[in-house]
Amino acid sequence: MKIALDVMGGDNAPNTIIEGAYLASKEYDFEIILVGKEEQIKKEITKLGKFPRKLTIKNAKEVIKMDDSATEVLRNKKDSSIRVAVELVRLKEADAVVSAGHTGASMAASITVLNKLDGIERPAIAVLIPTKNGSTVLIDAGANVNCKPYNLVQFAILGSAYARCILGFDHPRIGLLSNGTEETKGTETIKKAHKLLKQTKLNYLGYLE
Repeated sequence: MKIALDVMGGDNAPNTIIEGAYLASKEYDFEIILVGKEEQIKKEITKLGKFPRKLTIKNAKEVIKMDDSATEVLRNKKDSSIRVAVELVRLKEADAVVSAGHTGASMAASITVLNKLDGIERPAIAVLIPTKNGSTVLIDAGANVNCKPYNLVQFAILGSAYARCILGFDHPRIGLLSNGTEETKGTETIKKAHKLLKQTKLNYLGYLE
């Protein structure tokens, strides 16, 4: 696997991000493309030691700040580290993108450059929550403010696929977060999503409080 890493985004970037990549290259068997200002990346790597063979650099001259507008970024910062990292996936020079930077810009760049999966209207953020039996996928965790019922169904499909393919669950259980387990509770959006989910072939359990 080859991962494009936006080293310019996130707290204490780029040095902390680069240090993490440096340590990961020694522990895991995958390649990492460090995307950002080349001279700055080389300087940080030099501080850490010998340049690992699993790390390569892709120069990106611009940096997206956390207070930048996501739409403005796409128009005016086409050589930003996030945009360039996503382009590497489109060009099949990388298999995945990792960024700890501007969430809105990451989402906007992904939609614009990679497009969406057929049948999925909106992207979603998945977060793994540790449990006694492994992990639970929380989705969506911040990409969307307002959703329609069928968006929640689509998120359930995405989360179920992730739990099967990545976490190894044969029949992932799906729950819909609400303010109670009774069917009379929840917003109209939640109630409609509940009805739709019961009609799917997903292993849907109902509301989770």
